[in-house]
Amino acid sequence: MRLAVPIILAFLAAWPAFAQEEPGFFGRLFGTDEAATDEEQGGLLENFIEDNLSGEGRQVSISGFEGALSGRATLDTLTISDDQGDWLTMSDVVLDWNRSALFRGRLEVTELSAAEILLPRLPAPAESTEAPTPEASGFSLPELPVSVAIDTIAANRVAIGQPVFGVESLVSVDGGLRLEGGEGEANLALNKLDAPGAIILAASYSNTSEILALNLGIDEGENGIIAGLLDLPGRPSVSFSVSGEAPISEYAADIRLATDGSERLTGRITTAQPDGSEEGTLRVRADISGNVAPIFNAEYQPFFGDDVRIGAVITRFPDGRTNIDDMTLSAASLNLDGTIRIGADGLPDEIDVTGNVAAEDGAVLLPLPGPETRVDRADLEVKFDAAEGDLWTGAFEINGLNRPGFSAEQLSLTGSGQISGGATAAVSAELNIAARALDLGNPDADEALGEVVTGRAEIDWTAGESLRLGELVIDGESYNVSGDATVTFTEAGPSISGQADARAERLSVFSGLAGRTLGGRVDLSTSFVVAPLAGTFDVTATGTSDNLIVSQPQVDRILEGSAQLDVTAARDETGITFALNTLETPNASLTGAASLRSGGSTIQISGRLDDAAIIVPSVSGPIRL
Repeated sequence: MRLAVPIILAFLAAWPAFAQEEPGFFGRLFGTDEAATDEEQGGLLENFIEDNLSGEGRQVSISGFEGALSGRATLDTLTISDDQGDWLTMSDVVLDWNRSALFRGRLEVTELSAAEILLPRLPAPAESTEAPTPEASGFSLPELPVSVAIDTIAANRVAIGQPVFGVESLVSVDGGLRLEGGEGEANLALNKLDAPGAIILAASYSNTSEILALNLGIDEGENGIIAGLLDLPGRPSVSFSVSGEAPISEYAADIRLATDGSERLTGRITTAQPDGSEEGTLRVRADISGNVAPIFNAEYQPFFGDDVRIGAVITRFPDGRTNIDDMTLSAASLNLDGTIRIGADGLPDEIDVTGNVAAEDGAVLLPLPGPETRVDRADLEVKFDAAEGDLWTGAFEINGLNRPGFSAEQLSLTGSGQISGGATAAVSAELNIAARALDLGNPDADEALGEVVTGRAEIDWTAGESLRLGELVIDGESYNVSGDATVTFTEAGPSISGQADARAERLSVFSGLAGRTLGGRVDLSTSFVVAPLAGTFDVTATGTSDNLIVSQPQVDRILEGSAQLDVTAARDETGITFALNTLETPNASLTGAASLRSGGSTIQISGRLDDAAIIVPSVSGPIRL
């Protein structure tokens, strides 16, 4: 029996690694040397899978390869393992495809199948012991096909371990996928073999007919895959459906969610062209409601109450404008309402959004993962109306936040600025943050951070120009951090340049965190240029300290008085360079340089110590290095 599977899982497990790191990927795997025999091509594929997909902490092995690389090929087994053992095994694998279509930007697969797939767990995270190379690798996008046609994806038996979905599962898989020429179609049937239940998806859309067909059905008994994935309390039976078929201009999809045989959510999503509107105008209306509280743990149920509502009316106009009206999200302790109107230029024409989290009987327990998080109240408000001017305002405030290891009497973020459309679109923002009565659950951290922390930032964006981040400031009771940055967007990715200053008036407050007595005063200034995607940087730092104490007697004596520091560091395609231009104290000085490259590194250091007795009391006189 031919069966099917996501043998794609095997390739996806390593695709990101070799798609960007292996130059000429498609050429190496799918080279068209007509003189090569099928046997030679088979050996090439075996070597490619085992040698190139294997890596540190990941071993790929195959056996029984037969057939032609250019058409139909079979494998007896394909296994992927890590340091903990096998995590994916596929048996009787079939790949029937059109290799030459890749050179036309198409992935054409007639059959992708396996008789059996064993997935006892997900792969363990890779733990590389190798340091990254000093040289920046640059950035490039992986090569991807522009159309996909997979006629058959099938697997007769897929055994999934408890760590994957939260419950052991035995299923069969059958489906197909086609994305090309403005049309898409996907079919997937996942039938449970160890218990009643199935997950069925049938979806299609055509740009020509504009007909959207969607039928998603999930029907599982207790302790099923969906309940495990969502970690639903008690692992109830789950039934979920979304269905509808019609032209996109008059579409309706009915939504239903039930657990343990009781409805939890019902509603409809409809589309239509409003009466009297311009041709091409589309309005989407969503109205979903129900009692979802029983899906959650008992302690979270008061947050939702017995009536949750989600709704919005979204209108898309031919000129690119989008209106979001009657937006609402409500529950017993949550209310969010508003209107958002986006102009054809992508900038807001109107924003009127308000929301709050509150309860009549005291603090609200938020349905968040991890330790219990409570707030007395949270409020959100954002206002802007281009018809009345270009000023926008916003405020977000949390009162009485309490969570193990972190609490605050008040956290606030307020902002204002301008939004200007037209020929030269521009957006500006002045933001202010404040945290009061902070408690980090650690006396040492509380002393270092302080009970009150404030900050501010200015953001300016103009179409076609760089993004400017100015007046970035964080103020604590004994420290200050400030700076500014400019983000320039290029084809090679964003480039960030700027400067930052840090000042600590009393290092003694950081003694607890450091686990030793600290003292003195420190000022540090930096300038930098960083390209995150390319991995390059150029950083300069200068600083001074006064009577710095680190609780190491020899070092403390060297750093006594006023000290000066000047260093530079850079990374590019050739490697990393570092220069210690100045490290000067009244008692000593040190300079040096280092160059780190894969082919060989160098380091040079020179310095002086005015009196060796500073380090070794029994020795006196100057020392030079």
